Amino acid sequence: MSFAENKLSVSRVLKHIAAAVLLCSLTSCKQADLAESMFDRYQSRLSNALNLTLADRSTIELQEFPSRRELTIELVAQSIDILEFLELTPCQLQRLIGERNSSLGQFMSHSQRWIYEAEFIQLLQECLAYLEIHEPEDDLTQKLTQVLVDKIQQRPNVVWNALWASNEFHNLFSVASKSLEPNSQKPSELIAALQQLNKSKADWLNRKIIPSQNIEFNYQVIGSEKYLGKLLLSIKLALSRLNVLNDAMTDRLNARPLCFNQQKNRQAGVLENVFLKFYIGEVQPYLALIHQSTKPLVLELELLNVDLMDSKNSPQVVEFNRYWQSNWSVENPDSLWSRFNRAVGLHTQLWQKQLDQCGLLPK
Repeated sequence: MSFAENKLSVSRVLKHIAAAVLLCSLTSCKQADLAESMFDRYQSRLSNALNLTLADRSTIELQEFPSRRELTIELVAQSIDILEFLELTPCQLQRLIGERNSSLGQFMSHSQRWIYEAEFIQLLQECLAYLEIHEPEDDLTQKLTQVLVDKIQQRPNVVWNALWASNEFHNLFSVASKSLEPNSQKPSELIAALQQLNKSKADWLNRKIIPSQNIEFNYQVIGSEKYLGKLLLSIKLALSRLNVLNDAMTDRLNARPLCFNQQKNRQAGVLENVFLKFYIGEVQPYLALIHQSTKPLVLELELLNVDLMDSKNSPQVVEFNRYWQSNWSVENPDSLWSRFNRAVGLHTQLWQKQLDQCGLLPK
């Protein structure tokens, strides 16, 4: 093969590669924008059916989940010197402390630290029961008693870190993703994992040991997908589109009626098709998916914070509350979740009024 022929062959290969990359990129973009494309279709069809004038609205700002550093509460450190450590030989606690001071123990995740602290308290209580029988007046017994008091007092902070400052929850709330796709499955496994975590939290705060294997499995489920981030992006997308359409539909209802005396006309037939095919067929199920997914998740996440927010003025709690109130709070009427529910309710009312105007509501 000549140099010229070889050069031509390479050129053709490069062109095929470029075409394949372009096709892949276009396919990825299409997959990434399924929810947005659905709203584009709906907005276009409804706008044409009602001859709507769509006005731009201000961009909805998202309060992103705080960083792990911003949410981590510093735990009180307790130390035992080498002589005291050797005195713990009759206790299983010595083995646990040795593991904690190993190279692996120095890099525990927050969830592993929760498991460690739970086991530490249990073994410390067993060790104290032994020492109080055999060496009740020993200085080590007194020191360990104080350690137990400190460990019990900071249990809520241990759980706080294991939840909001963990890698798994940080990934769960991350918006470095895209909105949920239409026809996505409801998050039943995630809800079950959060319920189990709530049970483990309640059990431990009542001084019961937590099942470490269950905890680790639940964390795997929680951290496996950016589900809350996707859900938040879906709420933002739906809210922004509904706000524009609700304004336009309100203006349309206040203008010259589409139908007179509830008599259906040709334009009303077009509107009915848009309602059945694009709203009932596509958009309404998506809005229902958002609502039915968010409601139980918010309930479980709020339960996780019960008994953990004694220091309401701590920087970590303030930072978390700022995020929660901005996005998920049921009580705050200005949260993204509250505004979404109002927008959906208004959109339903506007459809009812418009359909009633043309005699299209079921009798």
